[in-house]
Amino acid sequence: MATTKIWKIKNRFDNVIDYVSNKDKTDNKKYVSGLNCLPETAFKEMSIVKKQYNKTNGILGFHAYQSFKGYEVTSNEAHEIGIRLAEELWGNRFQVIVATHTNTKNVHNHFFINSVSFVDGKDNKVNYAIMRRTSDNICKEYELQTLEEKSFYKNISNRYARSSKYLECIRVDIDYAISQASIYNDFTKILTKMGYELNHEHNKMSIRKPPYKRYTRVEKTFGEEYSRESILFRIKHTQAFKVPFLECHTLTGRYKRKNKTSIRNKLKAKGLRALYYYYCYLLKVFPKQKYPPKYSKAMKEEIKKMDNYSNSARFLVKYNITTLTEIKEYKSSAINKIVELKGLRENLWRKHKRIKTDEEGQFICSEIQKLATKIDELNKDIKLCNFIEDNTLKMKNSIKEISEEEHNIKVKNKNRYER
Repeated sequence: MATTKIWKIKNRFDNVIDYVSNKDKTDNKKYVSGLNCLPETAFKEMSIVKKQYNKTNGILGFHAYQSFKGYEVTSNEAHEIGIRLAEELWGNRFQVIVATHTNTKNVHNHFFINSVSFVDGKDNKVNYAIMRRTSDNICKEYELQTLEEKSFYKNISNRYARSSKYLECIRVDIDYAISQASIYNDFTKILTKMGYELNHEHNKMSIRKPPYKRYTRVEKTFGEEYSRESILFRIKHTQAFKVPFLECHTLTGRYKRKNKTSIRNKLKAKGLRALYYYYCYLLKVFPKQKYPPKYSKAMKEEIKKMDNYSNSARFLVKYNITTLTEIKEYKSSAINKIVELKGLRENLWRKHKRIKTDEEGQFICSEIQKLATKIDELNKDIKLCNFIEDNTLKMKNSIKEISEEEHNIKVKNKNRYER
């Protein structure tokens, strides 16, 4: 039974050729053969082809192997099978080294295949499924066991099933980002917050979500509806409920849309965060209703402080703070941290006076700059803590005042209709 595998080589390939044709592994190079090149000069010949067609970067070649079960084949048979496999797959257009390793219990073949064709300079498009089938067909001729087709193709189908689920998740998340964005820049930022990596080339977007390694071309995969022009049009004409502080919520594509209540429950906030969300909503930081609510005089004055309220809400989400007690604890720890960082900064300034080289001075200055940035961030957090402590009670009173006014208006309207 022969198993196969193949992978790309993107760095140096001379060491791969050396490993494949190692004399200790191949019975003093008895089982090393070259197709369309000589084993002794394979690296030079392959490099010449790459330079001839100006393809010396990117994928440099492919390293593959074909391993047999136990002692079901002799070294001569294994090498013969390896040469036949290489000839059928790549022999007409590519340079290949075939080497049979005999130093282990399982006799196995190694292949190194040039990525560039010596015939026309085109890239080698290796297909693992074709390699697998070709290997099985040759093994059947030698009356060797092969992997069960059912299990092999079942694994392939499972892989494609997982891929389709991943692509559907991407499509749903793109639709969600479109609904939440006001401009294209917002759209890309939202996808980034959702954990995606974006790549824009030739005015086309590719996207991937770790741990997946390959980028998915959005327009090519999902159609013209997802071209840049179509996305811009949809952003401009899509109206949807804008979720405040998107980064703190469970996002579309991460759960099943069973019903609306389940989504709303996932977006609920509690404590101080809920208070600041509601207050920001009243201040039109992220309006939910089509028509703006009526403001009291106190609320109109507070509109000027929208940025502070918005930043405070983000601060509470970032550090998962829900009570005033937690605010005081964070503030105390931030003050202590600032004292510690200032002490470190003073020590670095003392070292800076005794520097001997420019490199040492640059390094110390960069460390001082990092500490200064951290201190500034902590000072901003402390200001927000003070703002939250000073304004939480005022916010509750303002909301209570609005609720009472709305209640009085409803009562008046009710009495008017009863008359």
